[in-house]
Amino acid sequence: MVIGMDDHSSDHSGDIVRERGGIVLEMEGELSGFSQGKEKVIRQRLLEDARRRGATHFFCIDADEVVTVPFRRYGRELLENLEPGHKLALRWLTLWGSPRLFRDGDYSKFHRIYRSVIVRDAPDLPSYEGFLHMPRTPGSDEKSNVTKCPLEKGALLHFTAAELLPYQMKIAWYHCVELVRRPDEAERINRFYFRDWDERHIRLRSVPDAWVEGLPLDDIPPCPPSWQWEEMQRLFDEKGVEFFEPLEIWHIPRLREEFLRRAGREPCKKSMVTRLRRCLRRERKRLDRWFVDMERRAKGEEVE
Repeated sequence: MVIGMDDHSSDHSGDIVRERGGIVLEMEGELSGFSQGKEKVIRQRLLEDARRRGATHFFCIDADEVVTVPFRRYGRELLENLEPGHKLALRWLTLWGSPRLFRDGDYSKFHRIYRSVIVRDAPDLPSYEGFLHMPRTPGSDEKSNVTKCPLEKGALLHFTAAELLPYQMKIAWYHCVELVRRPDEAERINRFYFRDWDERHIRLRSVPDAWVEGLPLDDIPPCPPSWQWEEMQRLFDEKGVEFFEPLEIWHIPRLREEFLRRAGREPCKKSMVTRLRRCLRRERKRLDRWFVDMERRAKGEEVE
């Protein structure tokens, strides 16, 4: 059973779900307006609707994610082995600039991430909590409560950065929405997101053909102008573009040009101290991930 939420999408996501026998809940009233931080309400509504229809396991993915082909073969057995309240995590493969390449081995933010996208229902399963960024499934993400799916048995292809400009706009929009909510926390917001821009030491790996056999990757049309761009335009109109000047988003040419058009000047650049601090923090995070891999190898654990 597939149940989806559709907030007047421009890519016909709702129609695709219906054509394959799924159910689409229209996002009206309280549910409408993801840009206002309604994600937890939306996800909770999906879960509750699936529960009413008799679902025992919840597989929660976004419209820009596709499970690899091997999971079709192994997924049911993996789900059936879950205890109530326990989760199954799949490797989250961030496609980068192409639907056939993903970030791997550069110890960046995108290095070997797992997402707990499946949970077996339980009487004490809690509700979703958070704003914008939250676990994909409700409940504990403690190591003892999560089983990792072997990479060869299934993973998630994440298309968010298969085209880089829409991805950049999405991350910039996150900055703006958070600043509107917490106007005094620009520095915290910049620190939280700065690794999303990380292309230093970038390493890409080809997606194996067996993982995408039968998927129409070559037929994917170019991404249309993002709704995040329209939302940022609206926020610039409401708050004034200079309200957002402290955010570290103006390296994107399209946004820098928009700032210049509205303010009549270039946005202020980061100080040398800030740039150095960001660089050191990024490399420290990279080194932390490298040490984790080395420790696992020393213990004889598989690193994937």
